[in-house]
Amino acid sequence: MEKRKNLLLRSCTGFALVSVVLFCIQQGSWYLSVLFAVLLAFSLFELISIFKKHYAVNALGIYVSAFMFYGVLMSLAWGILDWSWVGVFLLAPFVLFAWELFRPSKNPLEQLALAVFSAYYLGVGYGMLFALPYIGLDYDPTYLFALFFFIWTYDSFAYLTGMLFGKHKLFERISPKKTWQGAIGGLFFALLCAWVWAQNVPSVLHDLDWLLLGFAVALLATLGDLAESMLKRAFQVKDTSNFLPGHGGFLDRFDSAIFSAPFFYFLCKYLLER
Repeated sequence: MEKRKNLLLRSCTGFALVSVVLFCIQQGSWYLSVLFAVLLAFSLFELISIFKKHYAVNALGIYVSAFMFYGVLMSLAWGILDWSWVGVFLLAPFVLFAWELFRPSKNPLEQLALAVFSAYYLGVGYGMLFALPYIGLDYDPTYLFALFFFIWTYDSFAYLTGMLFGKHKLFERISPKKTWQGAIGGLFFALLCAWVWAQNVPSVLHDLDWLLLGFAVALLATLGDLAESMLKRAFQVKDTSNFLPGHGGFLDRFDSAIFSAPFFYFLCKYLLER
């Protein structure tokens, strides 16, 4: 009874979240920029809350550095800046280093490490999600839709097949609940989703290209989920927050997407330009 109740709660929350994401993608650039900015803000709040359990955190530095990265990638996507500005990512650690010189911090290198990690992990992750519809010259949400559909398909069927048939642990040291059966089931349905997508969505990519993208997303989604699980295990927390009933926090739900987005973007770009 309790499992059914949790599954119902999880499904209702998931449906609401999916509806908001799909609506914003369909509405276009401005809605999408606000959506990912809000998700970035909530994810940063969750990450900072976890950090505070063990460190004296410079929250302002983390917010500024992450939103700087997000803003640069958003400007690149809109064509306000050109790709020569990518060098700002190389300058960011040095700017943060200089910032710490003027703060009365007992552990400046600790603060620097937390800020740089947050900026790259979340700022770049959400920034690359926003950039996906701009792989071409105009706003085209096809590849962003595909990324989310592949991830949601993989996650949903990995959860269901793992719950029904899971016996052999995938990575017990990091995530005791994940199983090989769940991962294989999720991969199968992600590839099936990619094949159905290739048959029904107009694109210059071939069927095998979409299958490759489906496989890549399944692999990256697993790694992204495990990476976030490793982070939570290091800080001894179960969920990043309780903002989303049945799911935990925003970072719990978008960990696979922000990890996959940079790789998916450049893989799509390679397949489109080869």
